[in-house]
Amino acid sequence: MAHARATIGTTNYAVAIAAGHHQLNADEAPALGGKDTGPAPFELLCSALGACTAITLRMYAERKAWPLRGETARTAPSRAY
Repeated sequence: MAHARATIGTTNYAVAIAAGHHQLNADEAPALGGKDTGPAPFELLCSALGACTAITLRMYAERKAWPLRGETARTAPSRAY
């Protein structure tokens, strides 16, 4: 089962993330009050969608026995405020 834990301390917007046995950081840009010590949460979401898409394409190509040397999944969802 996938699981993650996000912990914020006293530094504005800096978040320590534990995802399984991996450690990550998230933060906001200085213009938004952060210190840019890691990707912003929205960037992490875009990254997760891109990774899922790329992995799905790889799995599909393997099942179809298609020669896939590489591919890039780009994500750029719009943000509504």
